[in-house]
Amino acid sequence: MLRLRHECKSKYITKVNEKLTELQRSEIQKTPFKWLLSLPKKLKISENLLEELVERWDDRSGGFAIQGRIIRFTPLDVCFALGLRIIGEKMNFKNDPTSTTKAMFDNEVINVKTIYAKIINMERDEDVEKFCRLYLLLGFAEFYFPNSSVKVGGWCLKMLDDLNFIGRYNWDLNSIRCLKMFADFIYFLSIDFKLCWVT
Repeated sequence: MLRLRHECKSKYITKVNEKLTELQRSEIQKTPFKWLLSLPKKLKISENLLEELVERWDDRSGGFAIQGRIIRFTPLDVCFALGLRIIGEKMNFKNDPTSTTKAMFDNEVINVKTIYAKIINMERDEDVEKFCRLYLLLGFAEFYFPNSSVKVGGWCLKMLDDLNFIGRYNWDLNSIRCLKMFADFIYFLSIDFKLCWVT
């Protein structure tokens, strides 16, 4: 039996989407992560489909064995599907204590709930750039780069300081250290998950 456990969710980001003003929505649409605006409230997982894909995955060739052929699947396919750039500035994964995005939280733990609380406590159209940074941070924490840790990875905070620059990064998932080839495929399905076989 195949058991699935995933971290990727859309609960909080879709709650925010329901209350966006036109100005906020317009600002988000200027970023590479505008697809967050279209997220469904519930991410459905087809266990039958995933089980079939797991059985057909060929690790040596990096693809799926279908009707005698190998259909390759690479991190580039994931980037194309998510509308992310594959050329540009290399991402810096080092934590930076001077981040203005991090400073918005003082000494608080930065997680999905604290980010969401900051967003809902803002006045409508108050500092749209600040709102957009928080919105994208929520999208990173809950959907794009979720993990089993309570805290949000510090590497993404500095990247959100300058929204004019965020579109210049190379989002090739090869450069995101924690992802393996098969995890990249599941990421394409909007799922960051762990697989384990249960006897």
